[in-house]
Amino acid sequence: MVRHTASSRIPGWFNLEAYSQLPVLDASGWLKVLVDLHMILECDAADFVDETADGALAMDVIEDMFTQFQLGSSRDVYDWLKEKYAVDPAVYDFGTTQSLNNWTVARMGATLERLDRGKEFMRGMRRLVDQDLRRDYRGLNRAHRRLDAFRDFSEQPFFVALRDSTLRSDSGKALTTNRAISVDMSAPDDIILADFKSWLGEMRKLEHHRAARRSFTEVDYQKWARNGYVPLLLLDKWRVLTGVKITLGDLCDAAFPDGRRVEVDDLRKTLLPNAYSWATKETIEALAAQASRQGANPIAEDREG
Repeated sequence: MVRHTASSRIPGWFNLEAYSQLPVLDASGWLKVLVDLHMILECDAADFVDETADGALAMDVIEDMFTQFQLGSSRDVYDWLKEKYAVDPAVYDFGTTQSLNNWTVARMGATLERLDRGKEFMRGMRRLVDQDLRRDYRGLNRAHRRLDAFRDFSEQPFFVALRDSTLRSDSGKALTTNRAISVDMSAPDDIILADFKSWLGEMRKLEHHRAARRSFTEVDYQKWARNGYVPLLLLDKWRVLTGVKITLGDLCDAAFPDGRRVEVDDLRKTLLPNAYSWATKETIEALAAQASRQGANPIAEDREG
């Protein structure tokens, strides 16, 4: 049943009861909700301009998008988001940690040839490998000496060379999310793990390497539901898209159940900023990683139909 609020500014399609099942969702369920919500939050009013109505907003299209989200009818499985975190020991692939396959190595090599001095460097490297395979040690030494001119280039991390090149200048991101590293398996496990932790700490400082700080738990899921992140963001986005003058007081009344008193200051200073900080690609990736390691939630499946 639609919950009635004191404000007529709350859209008629909004139904707080539709979000009552959020507290029982697991990582898979929250992943589906957040991906669809994130898509709405990324929309711009210009996406809904009706060219046949003198540039007015196509309100029926906007309302249908919000209604379909609320009904859960747009929920997709999003298995493709979880695929990169899947584990396959047969090919030494353990989700976020995996051995480089030939495709990745070949792509890196082909990309390296496109970097400044890369083609010449790769030509010298092929010569060195050829001499090594032939066991021509005199030729191998000559090949090594020729590559001395590339010492600075060869010792530069590949991702740094790619970041500083012009190859990705039009991508919007200087760095890809994947990093390739070399592990010396002759060292003890504790040394390797300590070194990896140090390397990871430095990588996290770099641009575009943000991620959720930790995996989420049942406590987090309950907090997201209790703090009304989904209905708050949905109504606030409706306000932004449509220009309807919904006040923070209206949001306090509409996004929380009867009997739950939420102050406007708490909403403005804490709840709404935290909701936007939560609804990010970093949270989506963390949920995808967790969902790839768990079974489906039957309750979430029932909710999505």
